Amino acid sequence: MNRAPFRLLVVSGSALLLTGAAIAAPLAMPAWAERPAADLYPDSREGRCARAFVEMVNGKGDDLIRTFESEFRSDAQKKKVPIDQRIPRVEGVRNDFAPLTVTRVATTDEFVVFATTGKGDDIAMLFQMSPQQQGAVDGIEIMPAKEYQAPTRIDAAARTEIVNAVCATLEKEYVYPDVAKKMADHARQRLKDGAYQDALNERALAAALASDLRSVSHDKHLDVRTTREPMPTAEQQRATDDPQPDPDMAAMMARENYAFREVKRLEGNIGYLKFDNFVDSPEARQTAAAAMTFLSHSDALIVDLRENGGGDPHMIAFLTSFLFDSKTHLNDMVDRDGKVVEEYWTESDVPGRRLAADTPIYVLTSGFTFSGAEEFCYNLQNLHRATIVGETTGGGAHPVKVVGVRGTVALRVPFMRACNPISKKNWEGVGITPDIATPSSDALEKALGEARKSGRRRR
Repeated sequence: MNRAPFRLLVVSGSALLLTGAAIAAPLAMPAWAERPAADLYPDSREGRCARAFVEMVNGKGDDLIRTFESEFRSDAQKKKVPIDQRIPRVEGVRNDFAPLTVTRVATTDEFVVFATTGKGDDIAMLFQMSPQQQGAVDGIEIMPAKEYQAPTRIDAAARTEIVNAVCATLEKEYVYPDVAKKMADHARQRLKDGAYQDALNERALAAALASDLRSVSHDKHLDVRTTREPMPTAEQQRATDDPQPDPDMAAMMARENYAFREVKRLEGNIGYLKFDNFVDSPEARQTAAAAMTFLSHSDALIVDLRENGGGDPHMIAFLTSFLFDSKTHLNDMVDRDGKVVEEYWTESDVPGRRLAADTPIYVLTSGFTFSGAEEFCYNLQNLHRATIVGETTGGGAHPVKVVGVRGTVALRVPFMRACNPISKKNWEGVGITPDIATPSSDALEKALGEARKSGRRRR
């Protein structure tokens, strides 16, 4: 696999790298609180975390990774992405960036470490410390240094305006109106109680708001974030009939091979497909069709979604079309008024070859598997077309849109819900229970054993 030159490491969701808005605001940089080379890291929780992170990236083996994760990763993130899944991600970061040479540390508005990579690239690493757990990190965002922009500073009046704008948007857009009201009431009370007075910039307020809102809804798709440029509001988006594609995003998707990582034939004529996002575009469909055609003569198929964070339901339907020989109803999307907005079916015609309808399919899952990846599993499980192997998935069944609320603050708001035509339910909050439960690190080996037995039976 050719890795992208920069990546987001353990932020709120892998989909963010592929489809989400970048988290930065186009404003002038503040004066940096820089330190001399002999004393780059401040004696603070952020400083100790940053030093350990750089040492981990520059080191070798798993021990440094396990030590960093144990000492510095927040409990919430440990639960979301287990250590066995983080290790290969850190190895990927090592391959992309090591050795890191730290050049300066910024501590004015947030904690950012600037460094030069082994390939000579200048990067910025934004440390997102947990507001709930002292000394623990929720995520480290890595980006080209030239793309980092400091967040907008705000005063009390701006904080009030942002909180009220987020609440008003929730009440108009969130998929469950009653839950939206509860979230809005909670955030307004928190504002009244002075809970946000220490949020001195947009990014800090967005993080605090997101945490408070999710404490009420428990909706993992819901988020408040800042964007590089102001986003159109929900009303403006509804008035735009033909949104223009982002050429920069399209180019990045091409470099990422539309999230398709591996396609190969394993011993015993077992097909193996790994992809980490359901990206939908004509080019992504060509890539998917080529992969499925290559695998079409397999005696069994393993689909690895252990690092798949979701994506577009249209791509889910397209790819699933290669697994059925007749038109099949997969899923519906229902709006906040209970109306079915769109039905999703497999396609009658596909470019390339389908898998034989009796070919056994095994789908690998982890606690990181989320959103659209869960829909893929849920659809196949309810249709008795695949065996799910691994861990219970993340539990997010609500499509989202990112809408501007004020300045560069945007709300990632779930506005519909999935409804399976068979179960009449979805997987929100509970995830997909695997048919064969096993640690995600063992899922491939377990599925291979099952696939080889089923493949022999077909022959």
